[in-house]
Amino acid sequence: MVVLSCRRQGAAADLLHERGILWAPDFVVSAGGVIHATGVELRGETEAQATARVRGIAGTLTTVLDSARRRGITPLAAAHELARERIDGARQATMAA
Repeated sequence: MVVLSCRRQGAAADLLHERGILWAPDFVVSAGGVIHATGVELRGETEAQATARVRGIAGTLTTVLDSARRRGITPLAAAHELARERIDGARQATMAA
């Protein structure tokens, strides 16, 4: 598996997808630091709670890769869609509260 770590992943994403090379967007696989830091520093989570949330990245990556494969889109497109869905859901929950 390849992890793209460039700022402009679009062209590389398309090329890898066309060649059938499995890869993952960097903002999915490198999210652990942000998740852990915000959990502990901003949300007051324990180390164990933050670590458990970081471990959830594996499930997110599986969801992204499965969606990309099923729909014939790049993992980048699938990750962007999942991110939009989660952000929209969080906004709706905040507005409803």
